[in-house]
Amino acid sequence: MISVLALSWSGVGAFLLVLIGVSFIIFVHEMGHFLAARAVGVKVETFAVGFGSPLITYRRGIGVRLLKSSAPEMVKRAEAHLRGKLDGPGPDGEITPQQIADAAEEIGIGETEYRIAVLPLGGYVKMLGQEDLDPTARSEDPRSFNNKPIWARMIVVSAGVVTNLVFAVLFFMVAFLNGVEFPPAIVGHVSPDKPAATTAAEGHEDIIGLQPGDRIVRINGDTPSDFMEVSAKVLLSRSDEKIEFEIDRPGDRADDPYTRLRFRIAPIEANGQKMTGIGPIADTTIAKFEDDEGASWLTDQLELVGGMRLTGVNSQTIDEYYEFHRALQVSNGRPLALTFRDEQSDALRNVTVKPQPHLRADADGAPNLLGLVPPTRIIGVAKDAAAKGKLQMGDVILAVNDVPMPTVARLIDEIKASGGREQTIEVLRGGERIEVKITPLKRKRVYRLGVVPNVQIEATMIANVYESSPFATANWPQGTVIEAINGQPVTDFNDIVLAASADEDGRLDVEASVPIGGTMTRETHVVNLSEDDITSLDQVMWHAQLPPFAPLQEIQKAGGPIDAVAIGFEKTWLRMQETYITVLRLLQREVNVKQLRGPIGIADIGTQIAQRSWVKLMFFLGMIGAILAVINFLPLPIVDGGLFVLLIVEKLRGGKPVPDRLQNAIALVGVVLILSLFLFVTFNDVKRLFVPEL
Repeated sequence: MISVLALSWSGVGAFLLVLIGVSFIIFVHEMGHFLAARAVGVKVETFAVGFGSPLITYRRGIGVRLLKSSAPEMVKRAEAHLRGKLDGPGPDGEITPQQIADAAEEIGIGETEYRIAVLPLGGYVKMLGQEDLDPTARSEDPRSFNNKPIWARMIVVSAGVVTNLVFAVLFFMVAFLNGVEFPPAIVGHVSPDKPAATTAAEGHEDIIGLQPGDRIVRINGDTPSDFMEVSAKVLLSRSDEKIEFEIDRPGDRADDPYTRLRFRIAPIEANGQKMTGIGPIADTTIAKFEDDEGASWLTDQLELVGGMRLTGVNSQTIDEYYEFHRALQVSNGRPLALTFRDEQSDALRNVTVKPQPHLRADADGAPNLLGLVPPTRIIGVAKDAAAKGKLQMGDVILAVNDVPMPTVARLIDEIKASGGREQTIEVLRGGERIEVKITPLKRKRVYRLGVVPNVQIEATMIANVYESSPFATANWPQGTVIEAINGQPVTDFNDIVLAASADEDGRLDVEASVPIGGTMTRETHVVNLSEDDITSLDQVMWHAQLPPFAPLQEIQKAGGPIDAVAIGFEKTWLRMQETYITVLRLLQREVNVKQLRGPIGIADIGTQIAQRSWVKLMFFLGMIGAILAVINFLPLPIVDGGLFVLLIVEKLRGGKPVPDRLQNAIALVGVVLILSLFLFVTFNDVKRLFVPEL
C-alpha cells in the first residue's frame, strides 16, 4: 500500500487519492444502509457507486451491461414470463410492479442492480418505498421500507453512520500503527500583546504569561496529546469562558525540575476565531522551503540552508528551541554567537546575530515601539522577481505610487491591488533617493514584486508616529531620524529600547534630525513616558532575524494492534465531540460560519495533507469519517438524523406517521437549507483558493 501511494505524491496524484478516499467514505456509508436493509428484509432496487448515468451495471440473472441500466431488460423478461402464464396479467390486462418482481424472482433475476456511475463521488442506495426528496412515497409491497416496523427502519437509517464510525476507527488504527507526526503540546511562540503573555499564574502573581518551552499537561482538565487538541479547545471555547492551562515549565538548567503552574486565560477573537496568542514549538533545525524570496535571503545574507541545526549559543550547547529563546531574552539586545551544524556534511557554520526588539502590532497591522512605526526595508529579492535588478536588499521604501512610507502590510496590499499595472516606487539606497518603475508579476494567483519586506529597525528612521504615542508631542514628520536619547547616541531600535528604559522616571531628552524644506534640522524634545510605557519597555521580547525553524514534530505510534484499536476509538470519539461542539458554537454564534469548509475546501486541505505522507492521509480520512457521521446524524431534514427524528415522532404517535404535508414541508426546508449551506461554503472555499488572504 505504501509503495503504491508513494508513486503519486504530486499535486494531481494527491488530489486523486483524496478524491478516492472521500468517495470511499461515502461509499461505505451507503454500504451500511444496504447491508442493514437486506438484513431486515427491505428490498433494495439499486446500489450505486457514484452518481449520474451508469457506466457498468450488474444484476444476477442478467449479468454485466455497459452504459445502460439492466432494469428495462428485467421488466421485459418478467413480462414475457407473465404473459406465458394463465394467471399472469390482471383482469384489465395490466401487469403490476409486484407481479413483475415476483416473476423476476421466479426466473432467477436478482432484485438489486449494482451500478458504477459516471461520477464516482460516493454512492447511493435506492430502497423500495424510500425517497429522500419525497418522504410520502408509499408502496404496498410488504418488503418496502415504509411497510417495515419502526425499529427496522431505525436500524436502516442509522446503519450508514455506524459504518462511517467503524471505518473512522479503522483509518485511525492504520495511521497510528505506522506512527503519525504531530506538533507536541508545548508552547513555542507567545505574542507579547495577547492574553497568554499578560495573564498571571494562579497563586504566583509575579509569574506573568506562558513561555516557550511550557508543556501543556492539561487544558480544561483534559490531557492534550498534541497541539492540535490545544488549538481545538481554544477555538471551540465560549466567549465568557476562561481556559484553564496547567503547564510544566522547565528549569534554567537541564537538571532543574519542572515547575507546575496554572493559568486561567480568557481568549480574544481575531480574524473571526478565538485565540490566546500561543503557537506550537519549533525544532532547532532550519526549515526546508521552496520560496525563492526567502531562499535568496538565506543564501546571500547568512549562508544558512534548510536542514542545518542550531547546536550552540555563545559556546553553550543547546538541544531545545526554548533554550535559544531564553538566550535571546536575557541578551538585552547584545549580539549572540550561534553555531549551526550541517546534518549531512557535519560541517559547522558560525553566525553572529544581533537580537531585535519584538514590535507590537496594532489593529492596523503596523508593528511599532511606543507608537513609533519604522519604515519598510527590502531584505530579500527572488531570482525571478519582477523587482529583479530594480530593487536591492537594504532598500528602504519611501513611497509606493502616492502612498508615503507604507508599512509592510500596506506595501503588500498596494501590489496585490495593482492588477498588474506598473508601479512607481521610491527607495532610499545608500543615502540617495531613487525612483524605479516595476510591473508586478502574478505568482500563486496574487500580484507580487518578488521581494521580502520587513520593518527597518536596524536604523532609527521613523515612518509614522501614532497619536497615542508619548512621542506624538514632538510632531515629527515622516522620515525623522532619532539621533540620541538622554545624551546617549542611538543607531537602531535596540538602542532606543535600552536608552528609553534606562531612566526610571520616564523623562527623555530626545534629539532628532527632522526633514524640513528638503534639509535635515536637528531638534530636541522632552518626552514623558507613562507607567504603562515603562512597563511595556521592561517587557519587550527579543527575537533574531533568522530563517524560519521547522516545526517540532513528535511521532505518536500505537504499541500494537490492541493499542491501535484503543487509539482509534479515542480519536473517533474526540472528533465526534469536537464536531458536535462546533455545531453548538455555530448556533450560539461563538464560531464564525466562514470558518467552515465545503467539498472544495476539504479537497484542498486533503491534497496538502496527502502530499506530506500516506499516513497523514489515513488520519485525515479518519477525521472526515467521524465528522460526516456526526453531520449525517444531526436532527436536520433530509439527512439520516432528520429521518430518525421522524421515526421517533411516529413511535410517539402510536405508529401513526407524520402527516404527508408536514413531511413534504420538512423535506423542502431541508433541501433549501442544505443547498444554501453548500453554496455558502463553496463560495468561501473558492474565495480562499483564488483570493488568498496574505
